[in-house]
Amino acid sequence: MAAVVTLFLFLLFSVSLVYGCSYGSVRLYDNGSVNQTDRGTVQYCYSGYWNNACNVGWDCPEANVACRQLGYLGASTYYQNAQQYFGSTGYSRRYYYSCSGSESSLTSCSSSYYYSCQSSSYAAGVQCIGEIDANNNTANCSESGSVQLTGGATDSEGVLHYCYNGAWVQFCSLGDKEATVACKQLGYEPFARFISLSDLDSWEQGYSPLTISCSSYATESDLSSCSVSSSSSYSYSSCISSSLSCASPKAIRCYRQDSSCTDGSVRLVNGSVYQEGRVEVCVDGVWGSVCSSGWDTNDARVVCKQLGYADSVPVVSLNGKYGVGDGPIYFSDLSWGLVGEVAYDSTNQSLIQNITCNGTTHSISDCIINEGSCTCQEVISLTCYEPTGCEEGAVRITDGLIENEGRLEVCVDGVWGSVCDDGWDKTDAHVACQQLGFSELEPEAYYGSTFGVSTGPIMYSNVKCGGWETSLDECAKTNYVNFTCTGDRIAGAFCLDGCRNGDIRLSGYNQFEGVVQICVDNVWGVISGESWTYDNSLVICRQLGYDKSRPDVSAYDNQNDNQRRAVFLSNVTCNGIESSLDDCDKVLYPLNVAKQLADTTDEIAAVACIMTTPTVNSAAKSEDPYFIAFCILGAVVLVLLIVMCVIVGSKLRDIRKKRRLTSRPLPSIQLTNVDARYEMVHFAFSTISK
Repeated sequence: MAAVVTLFLFLLFSVSLVYGCSYGSVRLYDNGSVNQTDRGTVQYCYSGYWNNACNVGWDCPEANVACRQLGYLGASTYYQNAQQYFGSTGYSRRYYYSCSGSESSLTSCSSSYYYSCQSSSYAAGVQCIGEIDANNNTANCSESGSVQLTGGATDSEGVLHYCYNGAWVQFCSLGDKEATVACKQLGYEPFARFISLSDLDSWEQGYSPLTISCSSYATESDLSSCSVSSSSSYSYSSCISSSLSCASPKAIRCYRQDSSCTDGSVRLVNGSVYQEGRVEVCVDGVWGSVCSSGWDTNDARVVCKQLGYADSVPVVSLNGKYGVGDGPIYFSDLSWGLVGEVAYDSTNQSLIQNITCNGTTHSISDCIINEGSCTCQEVISLTCYEPTGCEEGAVRITDGLIENEGRLEVCVDGVWGSVCDDGWDKTDAHVACQQLGFSELEPEAYYGSTFGVSTGPIMYSNVKCGGWETSLDECAKTNYVNFTCTGDRIAGAFCLDGCRNGDIRLSGYNQFEGVVQICVDNVWGVISGESWTYDNSLVICRQLGYDKSRPDVSAYDNQNDNQRRAVFLSNVTCNGIESSLDDCDKVLYPLNVAKQLADTTDEIAAVACIMTTPTVNSAAKSEDPYFIAFCILGAVVLVLLIVMCVIVGSKLRDIRKKRRLTSRPLPSIQLTNVDARYEMVHFAFSTISK
């Protein structure tokens, strides 16, 4: 009999040599790798083949035996559906193991036949613990209640581990209070922030048999002082089901004091200029962000004042434009005051709320604080805009190719800002165009930041005009502190002039000189000045009513023209005898091309119609300042002539009076010399004539 047993074992050994595994040996299979990690599908060698361990009856005793056989202290987790986690390969025997837990190998346990065990869906698995790693650190721990952070880029961050019954366990569920106590226990400031596992250099799925709860204000100095309860009596002789394994353990970041941080000070970070960015506050030497809940313009105004922008207009952003920061999130319903004594936070919680500033204080330390707890959804960002002196309620369109189109901007509190395109339509654009002095013709409304993003804030959203308003300020709308709008959703408009096709006018200091403008499709545009001739100018002056003028020909520098207009015509060729520009040869461009030419055309046509009397547009000429000056000068000359006539008339009366006196005959004298009398009369006439 002994010889038969010896022969059987020899045959098994021979087969194992052929097929590469030793009878009864165990390995862990993890998605293609073997024994590379401390977890996987359990496979054992039988008849030279690796077979998946069957999950029927697979529990802590069987898992512990398998892990000890592999050199571990024991098992932390057993899996009855290992193929879902680690995959499976090889054969499956129709037998399952039943162990007491004290065995040294699976072959020492009893086995029973079960037909379905041959299916790979019946594979069993384990998570082992206690093996010495490459750094000579054991996965077990000796000081119960101690904590550590692993996997982070620095010592102050990582997955939180807690020493429980000789092994490091993780937490799948952890609150901000518990995270804060853990940071205090590790020697950091009483602030904690949850971070994403993707922010870590590395992490491993662990197990979480514990629940923990600290006091509402995290007054404990270590986690062991908090209420700790176990969902499973964990030890090396006992383990937990895979349903209690922790697929997403909690990772936190702790903070140390910053020497550059003074309690109560504020700063703006991540902005492109000094006066914009995410609001951060220094509490107990740690910079942290501010929760957006309850934040308003008064709070923002105090921050701007504290930063030195006393006269600025604050605009709040709630869309995370400047990030959420690496520090804790401190306050909700901001009311700055004795912060730092009880303040701490994590990603979604804030212990300080109902914080209120009246807007007149110069520092956040002067505001009121109330304690409480809230959930924070967003952090505050802020821009302190310096007033530009624009007129309140004024509008403008800017950054279009021509002056008829562009991004709509409004003046609020002395700052130019844009309008969100939520609810924006042609009726709203019509009111804006009317306010700008354009015609009543229906404009085009633009959406999606067609004309770019403003450097100023987004002032309005959900503008709703009825069409009868005289300004956008009279329309219903939502102001900037009550909505969230991104920079790719800015409204624009294209306004029409309301002129007739072919109409021309001169845009200059007076009506008979300036840049030649022509109307095409209700838009005033200009004419290319390239090869512009005297004959062209002659026709322009004639069409305007200056028939006898001698026009001065000039080409205006388009790049210096602050009125950007479409270039509708080029290559204009007139003979000088035409009655209007319509009769001349020319190239006419459609609006979309004409707008592009506004950027590329260097010179535009200009004319001065000199020495002429208009036959049309006389009403317009009567308003000419030169004409008015000539009228005033003529009136002065007329008055002077009248005064001179009065003086001359007075002198003539005096002379006539003297004449009558000298020509009266003297009774005592007889004139006998006729020639002498003639000479006197001639002299008298001569005197009169002089």
